[in-house]
Amino acid sequence: MNMHHHPRGTGQRHRGFSLLEMMIAISLGLVAIAAMLSVYLSSKSAFRRTEELSSLQSSARTAFEYMGFDSRAAGMLGCQAGADTIPNISMPPTMVDGYQVGVEGFDAATAPTFSSTGVTTPSTWTANIAAGTDISSTGTTASIVFNTTGSGIPNAITEGSDVLVLRGPSVSMPLRLTALPASPTDLVPESRRDGGTVCASGSPRSTCFSAGSHVLVTNCTGARLATVATAVATVAPTSSANGKTTLTLSGTGTTGIGVLSLDTTEVFPVQTVIYYVAPSDNNSATQSLFRHVFSGNGNANAGEKQELIEGVENMQVLYGVDTTADVDGDVDVYQVASDVSSWERVLSVRISILMRPSTPLGPGVSSAASSVVGDETVTFPNTQFDRRVFTTTLMLRNKLQFKAAS
Repeated sequence: MNMHHHPRGTGQRHRGFSLLEMMIAISLGLVAIAAMLSVYLSSKSAFRRTEELSSLQSSARTAFEYMGFDSRAAGMLGCQAGADTIPNISMPPTMVDGYQVGVEGFDAATAPTFSSTGVTTPSTWTANIAAGTDISSTGTTASIVFNTTGSGIPNAITEGSDVLVLRGPSVSMPLRLTALPASPTDLVPESRRDGGTVCASGSPRSTCFSAGSHVLVTNCTGARLATVATAVATVAPTSSANGKTTLTLSGTGTTGIGVLSLDTTEVFPVQTVIYYVAPSDNNSATQSLFRHVFSGNGNANAGEKQELIEGVENMQVLYGVDTTADVDGDVDVYQVASDVSSWERVLSVRISILMRPSTPLGPGVSSAASSVVGDETVTFPNTQFDRRVFTTTLMLRNKLQFKAAS
């Protein structure tokens, strides 16, 4: 008997995925991809915002470090620092009487709201910053004037943003005399690598001496501010030794402050530093915090403009004032500049800056429309940026040290 064996299943068809099953699988895959993409984009956006905020914090620290250095030097006049009345203090008529005070401020009079372009020429300011006011300690309105077409700080200061002025030495350590002066107009201080050297012709640098720069000569019997007529490097400083600079002072020089000695006399180059917010020189779409330094020399008194931090949209400053009748050295109230009746009584400054990153928020994301900056509510021109306010309080050490010792 013949038996034929048929392979099992040869009569059955092989089946694959149906069209419906394929569509369901593709749909589920797309949903999974969309979910993962959403998580990725969200994580990327969060990482970017964290990075930007970290950058803003770093920039704010840098700005406050600059202001902190200048505030620590403000009003420093040797052992005369902080005194309400300084014996034998004098300065040439071409200088504004501001080095003794050390700090000065100007408060925006209009509400700090931005125009469509973010910046407008301030049409009104408080009385203490009238048109033509010179605050560079040079005594010439060609240096830094507001609401006029002069050089120095431009008219387009950010509307509603305050101005802070700090005056004091530009080096941290005093320069000593290397020889007794032959006359009140002759001065031979040391020249060190960190300051006190001779500037190149026309240089606006404030850490050195040149014709027209300002110098403070002080001892415990008096202090004299003067303008340098000529400066000559007699001996250049080296890596192992200080040099010396021969200065000829304008006017009466150091007449009237007593005998100058090698042990007690201190010499400083001094400067006026002005902080303000204005359109960036590097990016027309942003605003920046500027530091403008005037030492009385170089560039026809135009000073040295330094753009510190981009993305600073506003600055508000409050001043800690000792209002006690007998001046006890304690801050009793914080006031805006226009309310300060005596700058000699200002012991601290509280600075708030409004900052934003360079890149806007993502689609469909917006920030608040306004924020409190210092004592003012600032309205933003748009809500596409993640803005932050940073605040610091800086103590004016020279004022405090004198009050504590008196």
